Amino acid sequence: MRVVNYVRLALAIGIFLVSLLAILPAPTYKTWELSIGVTEWGHILALIALILLLPGWGKTASGKISALVGIVSILLALSPLFRARQVADALPAQITSAFGGRNPSQGPDAVARPSPLVYRDLVSGVYSPSVRFDTMTYAVRSGKSLGLDLYRPANPPATALPLVVMIHGGSWRGGSRRDLPDLNRYLAARGFAVAAVSYRFAPADPHPAASNDIHAAIQFLKSNASRLGIDPTRIALIGRSAGGQLALLEGYTGRDPAIRGVAALYAPSDQLFGYQNPSNPRVLNSTLVLESYLAGNPKTKPDEALRRAFAVLAGELAHGQGEPAPAGG
Repeated sequence: MRVVNYVRLALAIGIFLVSLLAILPAPTYKTWELSIGVTEWGHILALIALILLLPGWGKTASGKISALVGIVSILLALSPLFRARQVADALPAQITSAFGGRNPSQGPDAVARPSPLVYRDLVSGVYSPSVRFDTMTYAVRSGKSLGLDLYRPANPPATALPLVVMIHGGSWRGGSRRDLPDLNRYLAARGFAVAAVSYRFAPADPHPAASNDIHAAIQFLKSNASRLGIDPTRIALIGRSAGGQLALLEGYTGRDPAIRGVAALYAPSDQLFGYQNPSNPRVLNSTLVLESYLAGNPKTKPDEALRRAFAVLAGELAHGQGEPAPAGG
C-alpha cells in the first residue's frame, strides 16, 4: 500500500510539472513540443489528474498531498481553456466590427459554428461532412515534383468555389502540406476549395524558392480554375508560422487583386527584428533558421537585399511606404 501511495505522489508531481508548461515558457525544444500538447489537450490532462489523484484522497497523508497537487494541476491544465473562453466571447463582436455582419445571400452554410468555442467538440471533435480529395502536381523543380492537395465539397454548388490556399509551417526547412487536414476538410465541407501546397525547403533551396513556389501554385490553380471549379477572382491565403510569412509575402508583393485576404497565424513577419532579437537557442535556434532561409545574414548581405528578401511586413510595406519586393515567378 505504501508503494502505491509513493507512486501516486510521484504521478501527482509529474502531472504538476507537465501542467506548468501551460503558463510558463518551455526551456528546451522537447518541452516546447510538450507544451503544445498541454495547451491543446489540457482538458484531457485535467481529466487524467481527476481520475488518478482525487479518489480516496483522505485516507493517507500522501493521498491528501497528491490530491492537493492534483487540484493545482487541474487548474493549470485548464487555464488555456479559461483564456480561450475570454477570447471566444469577444471574438464575434470584434469580427462584426472589423468585417461587418454575414451576408444573407451566402446561405445557411455561411454560419459554420454556433460559437468559436464549443466544449463538446473538445471531446467529440468537430464534425464535417465528407469532402472530395485530389492530389496533383503544380510544378517540377530540378526534377522534383511539387504537389498540392485539393479539398472540395462532395456535392459542389453550380457556382465556382472561392479558394483558400493553405501554407504549412516548419521554419522554412520542414513541415508538410498534410498538416491540419481536419481544418482543410472543415472549410471544404462549408463551400470552399482548399489547396494545401508543398514548397521547397532551405537550406538546399533558400529564399526566394519557397516564395516562388507559392506564387507558382496560385498561378496553377488560377490557370486551371474552370476545370477545378474554382473562382480565380476570390482567393484567400492561410499560413501558420513560416507559412504565415510566405502568405504575407505573397499577399503584399504579388500585386494580385484576386487575393482578397491573408490569415497569418503566429507568423514571423519581421525577420530583421527576429534576427536582432533571437529566441532561446535551446528551444529554437532562430539565428540559424533565418541564415539558412536567407543563405546569409545582415553582415554578408546588404541591408537593402535583406529587407527585400524578407519583405519586412511589420513596418513600411504594411503601411505602403516602401517599394515591395517583386513577386516570384
